[in-house]
Amino acid sequence: MSTDRITNDDLYTHMLMQWGQFIDHDMDLAPQAISYARFSDGRRCNETCENTNPCFPIAVPASDPRIQNRECLGFTRSSATCNTGSTSLFFNTVAPRQQVNALTAFIDASNVYGNSDRMASNLRNLASNRGLLREGPASVGNKRLLPFDDDTLEHIDCQIEPSKQHVPCFRAGDPRANEQLALTAMHTLWMRRHNHIASVLNRINPHWGGNKIYHEGRKIVGALMQHITYTHWLPKIIGPKGMAMMGAYSGYKPNVNPSVANEFAVAALRFGHTLVQPVIFRLNESFHEVEEGHLPLHQAFFSPYRLLEEGGIDPLLRGMFGRTAKKRMPGEFFNSELTEKLFKLANAIGQDLASLNIQRGRDHGIQFYNDYREHCGLSRATTFEDLSAEIQHRGTRDKLQALYGHPDNIDLFIGGLMKPLWKVPRSDQHFCALLQTLPRLRDGDRFWYEKSGVFTPEQLVSISRRHGSSVLCENSDGITRVQADVFLRVDNDSEYLDCEQIPKLDLRQWTDCCEDCRTRATLASFAARIRGRRSTEYSYPHERPVEYQTQIDEFLPSNH
Repeated sequence: MSTDRITNDDLYTHMLMQWGQFIDHDMDLAPQAISYARFSDGRRCNETCENTNPCFPIAVPASDPRIQNRECLGFTRSSATCNTGSTSLFFNTVAPRQQVNALTAFIDASNVYGNSDRMASNLRNLASNRGLLREGPASVGNKRLLPFDDDTLEHIDCQIEPSKQHVPCFRAGDPRANEQLALTAMHTLWMRRHNHIASVLNRINPHWGGNKIYHEGRKIVGALMQHITYTHWLPKIIGPKGMAMMGAYSGYKPNVNPSVANEFAVAALRFGHTLVQPVIFRLNESFHEVEEGHLPLHQAFFSPYRLLEEGGIDPLLRGMFGRTAKKRMPGEFFNSELTEKLFKLANAIGQDLASLNIQRGRDHGIQFYNDYREHCGLSRATTFEDLSAEIQHRGTRDKLQALYGHPDNIDLFIGGLMKPLWKVPRSDQHFCALLQTLPRLRDGDRFWYEKSGVFTPEQLVSISRRHGSSVLCENSDGITRVQADVFLRVDNDSEYLDCEQIPKLDLRQWTDCCEDCRTRATLASFAARIRGRRSTEYSYPHERPVEYQTQIDEFLPSNH
């Protein structure tokens, strides 16, 4: 799986990968077993090579060129749900082991706000009563970073470079926010996005309380993430045919089970690991490498101090939309930073993401690739030549035969990576798993942003005109140029647009009338005078009466 050779994608930016990780962390998390240690002797799973629950070590062959002094890589199993697997003994039943999703499966920005009342409360700035999220230290341009993680019960160690000053982990809605710096930058961006929206809502609706502002802001942020994912990101993943097969949104379906399939979480969506570049690009205002240089990926893991000391989030964000994703090619699946140096600074031996993905599928009891060929409409392969239509590269088929011996033994994750996802027929198993899960998350969500009544027609038009570029322009440290679609690469700097050319979210559509306006000088009383003309009849600015548009433009700053 590992490669030192990288082919750059000719169409898509590194943001395609980064959005995939960010949105995945909004949908699923299989927590590790509650006990990280074996009951017999108390050793943790990274300290033993015995296959004893909850440990499921990955054997290292004697011929391994990198690891010579260890027999295994440590691995902890995912938690089992009650009354399944070994826990079923307490209930006098025998049931297959099943795993729990610790997150809400919906795309609802839980990675920004948390997936429980406790997490959400800890992330809020409750002292101000303005509906804001907590902020941390100042960054470039006095913009704020995420708050530090001061909860000792959920503390993750980010002090892994002894020579650097002590900077704790940042706190966000998902505990994985500190995994690597580009992901941390995305979390920072969307925390600011909420606070920007909440500040404007507070200004145009001063009669709203903090709770209403918070929840309305959260509703808007969730809608923006849904829109960006399904309108701008997903078509680049499954292509026009895939979008046609998934179909347009046709309303809430209460009988749809809106959950994440196990195969989706541990195999299908992990295709994104093959798009990861071996470096975290950091670019200045001229889209050239910053003075501190690009970062080898293993130096970007759990390193929050770099946001404070090395230029904030903008160089990282520019690196995502200003540089290309890694292209998946035969023999070029996982860059060696992921297979040889994963979390190297925090472990005695660097981990191997490809091996971890395979082992996680086995931990979850995922069926084999051949089983899913049948499930998704292909014939079952009896020889490796039977795979030639889907796995066209002969060298890859030969390697699979040498490793697995028979097609029945191929792991689902491995079999599904052998052909680029956006060029596959409907029957491809990754394609099949994506198309079975993604429509469910949309159609089974009773708060989906396009559902009738969730937003007014005017609000929905405003949301539907937004790209990820507007979020970058409004909530970065100071980015001033970006392409219209941050997932598509540009060939030269002239294709970047000034942020003034990027449409911004029109929050005037959320202006609310105070029912009992006690002072005529308030903004709420102004809103009451114009409320009657804010109907679907005037959804577009050029259709509104001139006097109405003039009143709004004079009262509110143009950038809102």
